[in-house]
Amino acid sequence: LSLVLPETPPYFPRQYGRCAVIGNSGDLLKTKFGKEIDGYDAVLRENGAPTQNYTEYVGRKSTFRLLNRGSAKALDKVVELDEQRKEVLIVKTTIHDIMNKMIKELPIKNPVYLMLGASFGSAAKGTGLKALEFALSMCDSVDMYGFTVDPGYKEWTRYFSESRQGHTPLHGRAYYQMMECLGVQVILMTFIRHVRKINFFLIVA
Repeated sequence: LSLVLPETPPYFPRQYGRCAVIGNSGDLLKTKFGKEIDGYDAVLRENGAPTQNYTEYVGRKSTFRLLNRGSAKALDKVVELDEQRKEVLIVKTTIHDIMNKMIKELPIKNPVYLMLGASFGSAAKGTGLKALEFALSMCDSVDMYGFTVDPGYKEWTRYFSESRQGHTPLHGRAYYQMMECLGVQVILMTFIRHVRKINFFLIVA
């Protein structure tokens, strides 16, 4: 393994102070968190979510981008979202051989890492959950934006596209409740809490 693994891990606990995980909820268009998001030490985004034309709502900064296999298949388009090509791409996959081959064939300047994701049959952890887990592993505190948590929420929207069917709108609530059950504390921002913020911080023993 010493011939494959780096001498030191590229990312480690408490490498960053304040981090923001940005979901893709259409509720972000009801807020103007852009400048606030850009003030974090690290910002994590998901899949093909753009910042261009939406900076007022979601900010411009992007340190990491977590991709599921579907988004990774359009990796050439994803890298165009970051004009400076400094965004670190984390591909969530269970088939490393295929992803390795594809990455080598594309002229990508961005750093790319493959994240082995747990799967159960044909299901796998959501990209939002993996982004949250990744942030919690290396940040002192984590704030979540663009995750729906309200029980009466009935439609699933993304801030950059039309409403879609066939996807649960309550992933954000599930992530939030899971963190509560585990005793992990994060700040959660939605348009309902645009003024009234709930202050939670990651507690590291």
